[in-house]
Amino acid sequence: MNMNNTLENTQRFAEDAAHSTGAAIQSTRRNAEHAIDTLDDKVQQLRADAGPALERATDHAAQWARRGAQQVRHGSRQLQAKASYAARETQQYVRDQPVKSVLIAAGVGVLVMGLVSLLARPGSRH
Repeated sequence: MNMNNTLENTQRFAEDAAHSTGAAIQSTRRNAEHAIDTLDDKVQQLRADAGPALERATDHAAQWARRGAQQVRHGSRQLQAKASYAARETQQYVRDQPVKSVLIAAGVGVLVMGLVSLLARPGSRH
């Protein structure tokens, strides 16, 4: 008899738990639907309110993009001019000082090879 009561109590507890779980799921579903509806209403209102602001922000972003592109083009032209000047100056220096130029180039080559060999050495911590 004690075993039957325990079994009945367990079944009743399981049924109550299932019923409570179902009710909680239904309540959660209703709350979620209400929250989604409220959020949708707010999004619609924000769209209506933010439309002009978004348009202004888009215009400002486009202006900034145009200015940025102009600055990049200007910087690129300046960089090309400086590189061209440096190339002409280097060519002139090599014409004027050929031996010195070869020695400088050889010295730079030795330094670069030394750095490469240091960095490529096994057990190097770099």
